[in-house]
Amino acid sequence: MKVLIPFAAALAVALSPAQAAERYAGIAAGAWLPDTGGGNIKTELDTGIAGELRAGWRFEDRFALEGAIGGLSAESELPPADVTETTLHSVAAWYVLLGARGFLPIGDGTWRVGASAGLGYYSADLQAKEPQPPPNEVDATETDTGYHIGAGVHWAVTEKAVLVLEYRQVSASPGDVDIDGAAALLGAEYHY
Repeated sequence: MKVLIPFAAALAVALSPAQAAERYAGIAAGAWLPDTGGGNIKTELDTGIAGELRAGWRFEDRFALEGAIGGLSAESELPPADVTETTLHSVAAWYVLLGARGFLPIGDGTWRVGASAGLGYYSADLQAKEPQPPPNEVDATETDTGYHIGAGVHWAVTEKAVLVLEYRQVSASPGDVDIDGAAALLGAEYHY
């Protein structure tokens, strides 16, 4: 969390009304593909869902600063009663992201490809099953800071309406659990 405070302060100064060329607000939803290979706890999560609300400021058609609040969720079937190691079977997390985007306009600027990176604060509700004896279901809420990187395509349908398709790689480890994974999001933004 301490890392986010200076980043948020710099973002607030940069986003002052005198600096902003164009503001936008949007919504995005899609699939979350958890990485099941890392961390101290075995995970076998199926593809889940992700969604977020975002707002930002775009400068000079090539750069934007953005904040988002959202959530992601994934589950798997309950592991058998005779698990030999602690196995995670459900994650529901919410997050707050602060980031930057760079754009490369294509042609007349109707299309833009871009890349993004930033920091986030994640709070995850985790459900796991511990080995027996005795069988033990574990529920915990853990928090962590993490980072994300991504790439996407933006299509300006009108001067104010933009459709967004993006891929984002997320890395965070609340507690002993990696909630690393990828999100594929489809969204819409309104620029004003």
